[in-house]
Amino acid sequence: MDELVLFQSLTNSDFVLETIKQIEKDFMRCDVSINLNECKNRDDLEQCIFNSINELPAIKLQQLIYLIDIPENEFLKIMSNPFYFRSLSESILRREALKIYIRKNY
Repeated sequence: MDELVLFQSLTNSDFVLETIKQIEKDFMRCDVSINLNECKNRDDLEQCIFNSINELPAIKLQQLIYLIDIPENEFLKIMSNPFYFRSLSESILRREALKIYIRKNY
């Protein structure tokens, strides 16, 4: 999957709304609160995800990563990044947007 195509999809307001719904649904399933009311684009979404996961206890974060289905090798790579939460926020957004992209196109 070409990441450029995926992230270009996040410029479409309908696609952003669907992605927001998916993120909220997955976070809610882990009892993690997230406020996406003000999010209008990719950068806003990443920042909101960052704000929500930054303070999570490790066990909740692990549950969320498992539920969202971040691949283990990707997660291990992120763990070695000094900007761990920023990279994880981007990865979560990418995975959630991919779910919507696949649902709409296949």
